[in-house]
Amino acid sequence: MITSFDFSVIAPELILVGGAMLMLLLDAFWSGFVKSLGPVLTAIIIFAALLTLQQSTGAERLAFGALISDGFSILIGFLVLFSAFLVAMFAWGYLEVRGLSVGEFMTGLLIASAGMILIARSTNLMVIFVALEVLSIALYLLIAYHRTSGDSGEAGMKFLLGAYASAIFLFGAALIYGQYGTMTITVKEQGIIHTRMGLIGIVFIIVGMGFKISIVPFHLWTPDVYQGAPAPVTAFLSSASKVAAFGALMRIVYPAMYGHLPEWQQIWPFLAAITMIVGNVIALVQEDVKRILAYSSIAHVGFILMALGGGSGMDVVGAEGVLFYLLTYVLATVGSFGVVAAMPGDERGRVDLHYIRGLSRSHPWLAALFALFVLSLVGVPPLIGFTGKLYAFRAVIDAKMYWLAGFAALNAAMAVYYYLRIVVRMYMESRAEPYRFAVPQMIYASLVVAAIGVVVLGLFPGSALEMVRSGAQAIIPPPLPVQPEF
Repeated sequence: MITSFDFSVIAPELILVGGAMLMLLLDAFWSGFVKSLGPVLTAIIIFAALLTLQQSTGAERLAFGALISDGFSILIGFLVLFSAFLVAMFAWGYLEVRGLSVGEFMTGLLIASAGMILIARSTNLMVIFVALEVLSIALYLLIAYHRTSGDSGEAGMKFLLGAYASAIFLFGAALIYGQYGTMTITVKEQGIIHTRMGLIGIVFIIVGMGFKISIVPFHLWTPDVYQGAPAPVTAFLSSASKVAAFGALMRIVYPAMYGHLPEWQQIWPFLAAITMIVGNVIALVQEDVKRILAYSSIAHVGFILMALGGGSGMDVVGAEGVLFYLLTYVLATVGSFGVVAAMPGDERGRVDLHYIRGLSRSHPWLAALFALFVLSLVGVPPLIGFTGKLYAFRAVIDAKMYWLAGFAALNAAMAVYYYLRIVVRMYMESRAEPYRFAVPQMIYASLVVAAIGVVVLGLFPGSALEMVRSGAQAIIPPPLPVQPEF
């Protein structure tokens, strides 16, 4: 029987979907209003969904038999909505300068956000698949949104490869259903996956999710899509999409590996090592700023997987490392791509290292914000990126994976080179011709909000750590009962 509790759990999604329908109607019948105030209305809708999400309370039973409201889903939803809020604000100036329609963009942003939140709270593989398709279709629209740009159209075509990943995910879910007669993935309902067929199903699911997260070797679409998509879309794709995908992966992996086959989880350190080294090495030779950030995002996925591998003992430390790193990554990544969105680029709309030379002289505030976000991605104290890396290293050191910690330290040092290239070009080189572009005030406002988060949470991470700890405790299964000895 459906009760008011069921609808209260999905209230944020209902607000986002209702807001998307409202945006479509307004764009059709009152396009002038949407063009002038559409982003503000979108931000208000996202803020309302965020408030509703924060008021959710956990419960033992599932809403609609498949959805749960706990500290983990609230944290993932918060990161997704915060990212969408910032993107909605700085996308305004980006779309206006390029003469692109605001209504459809904001509609796609709201629909994708609803799908991402739904993934985080789903405990049923079929619901996760449907939510994946909802957000994927919206992202197809957003990535190819700049219809007159060949790069944007090419990026949209390459992102269609996600259909193969979705098919692989669905095949894994079918194997699990055929083995256990259920698609529920909580420990209480499903128990331990201990058969060969069940493990193969989990492998297929991880492969499908690995495409969404850009785990090596499923990362090949990432640099081209990030480069070709409009900068606000790239910001949303690189931050909120990864948060939602990691949320779904953790929902699946922790119950699946509950109390069984700890050696199987050694796959995470291996994937972490190969992902971070591939991302960092290729980023060293890139000239386009978006491609640098794209390959660096792959390297950051390696650090997140490192924390996940450190939690192979099913303790809360690994989950805390993953969640806090996601928080630090969202703030710095959205800010970095927001700076790229503020710049018109060359004749093809691209922003490379040559283009940003001397940015500190023509636009000192924009350069300072970009340098701040880049240094946070490097992990320079006291910015929040340093705390994120600290928690990731803590997870693997507690798990006594010293080789992985040393390997990650070398990769962190490698990343300093290509990140500082950006800072050097902005502050230590000059251009023959001066810059001639104005930065919309809304872009500055959204970048300042992200910068405040990077600095304040780096200096005073207490509130963020409490939220992360609550989410980690919600996702970690209870310890197995000790069997009596006879």
